[in-house]
Amino acid sequence: MQAYDDLRGGRFVVIADFENPLHMELFQLVSVSDKARCVLDKRGGRPQTGKACLRFDTGSPDDTVVITNAASANWYLKRDWRPYDLLLMVVESPDRGLSMSIAVTGGTDASASTVHSEIPLEKGWNLVRLDLAEVGERIPLDDIQGLRLSLSGAESAATVRLDDLILASNTEDVFGDSGNREGDLYVQRVGRRWRVGAGGRFETTFANGQIVGWHNLAADPHRLRNLVAGTTLGPYPLTLVDGEPDEQGFAALAPAVMVHPRIVEMSAVRVVVACDWRFVEGSDASPDGRPFQRWVYTIYPTGQIYARVECTARVEGWSAGQLGLAVSMSAIGKDAIQVHTATDPSQPPTYAVGRSVSGGYSLTFAPAQPCSVTSVQERAESGARQITFIASKPPSEAAIERWACVLSLGTSGDVSKEELAVPVADYHQPPALDLQAGSLVTAGSPYLTAEGFDRASGSYLVVPEDGHVQVVVAARKPLGYGVAITVMDSRGLDAWVYVNHLIHEQVARDADGNVVFQLPAAVGKSAVVEVLLRRRPRSDDA
Repeated sequence: MQAYDDLRGGRFVVIADFENPLHMELFQLVSVSDKARCVLDKRGGRPQTGKACLRFDTGSPDDTVVITNAASANWYLKRDWRPYDLLLMVVESPDRGLSMSIAVTGGTDASASTVHSEIPLEKGWNLVRLDLAEVGERIPLDDIQGLRLSLSGAESAATVRLDDLILASNTEDVFGDSGNREGDLYVQRVGRRWRVGAGGRFETTFANGQIVGWHNLAADPHRLRNLVAGTTLGPYPLTLVDGEPDEQGFAALAPAVMVHPRIVEMSAVRVVVACDWRFVEGSDASPDGRPFQRWVYTIYPTGQIYARVECTARVEGWSAGQLGLAVSMSAIGKDAIQVHTATDPSQPPTYAVGRSVSGGYSLTFAPAQPCSVTSVQERAESGARQITFIASKPPSEAAIERWACVLSLGTSGDVSKEELAVPVADYHQPPALDLQAGSLVTAGSPYLTAEGFDRASGSYLVVPEDGHVQVVVAARKPLGYGVAITVMDSRGLDAWVYVNHLIHEQVARDADGNVVFQLPAAVGKSAVVEVLLRRRPRSDDA
């Protein structure tokens, strides 16, 4: 536990650490070359965790170490991996440029399937972490049959050492309570992933900066149905050829992507997640100045995800041509998705709605820029039907393309597509606030509207006047967006927020230290909002 941070939660099981020779019963060698060997090495283990390890000599990429219970009488490979998030192992490589191939098989007989992963190795000991959430999208984690390990990239015979195969669960609430049912925001770390959700409403899962999981907790509290199974929710940029997605796309920029995800804000008001992708020539290449894709997601408990997306559109020798912004969802089993798009860029608002007929959920996608929106349906390998909305606009000469949009995750199946489109009008043409004290920020960003609404973060930007803001928010439709307000220039100041003369409890600070808060989505009558600011007294002020 001292050697591996992922074991700090205390919930893990050792498949093999080779300190007990009985562990070798799980390992068999399938060889095609006369160089292949799979033996217990009593002195070559990782020094921090013991002396012994497994030594694997290989002369061909087809030489394979198989890990199963087939020949085991005294030691056992656990078959139910559902309680765990990560498969950990350490591998000592004699040189860089080699890769460990890991194949995990689940299910029996005709239902068996296998997930393959290729892990690049550096010279020396490598900590390999396999995300079981990704594996579980393809195979049943409650019926693991075995693993197969092989080595690729070697130009001649090579020897690697394998130690400490461990299943670990390091799930941890890093903000809020993931078990709440009151709609409160929470952030949970699960292996290398983050879950961001509102208790009893929805939950999103981030991997490599992308939303790869979306669960409707109102109808599916046990998270049995991932509503973006086999895809990512988006929004993700893609290149288009004759209006259709280009399979090559951004892959022409470089053979590898360096990913830098981070959580920018965590509060009861909102969670902000950011991620940069840099297209690089290799894992040790510098990301500075390289082509990129960038996302900033702002997630509110009322179910809106505002996104800012930027990407390289033109470099020397390469142009993206026509770009699109894609958002995807899945229909699982026999569930039918009703699709509605408002596609005329000259007649805003432009949006798309996907509504489940029987599953009790919906997705509304509205890009900030005037553009056309189309839908594409295709079948995923997992059996889920993927519905993708693509917002596209004509090619430009810009070196960097910028987008803003909102995704509204609906958890009620009783709402019509027309009702779901109501808040879209507020996004494209936000209602003007009746400002009694203070001023609005209306310039400095391409995403700001004349009403002071930032369509990239879903918040009105207000500048106080002599430490005071007073605004009247008009009565709103029940399905309108919850009004969020950011008080600029309030960093380092004490703040009191009142709504209809009562103190407003859920007040937070953004990444710059400014006050931010959100009103309920439905305001039955006009609400008077006041913010009072005061500079904190210094200790020498008396």
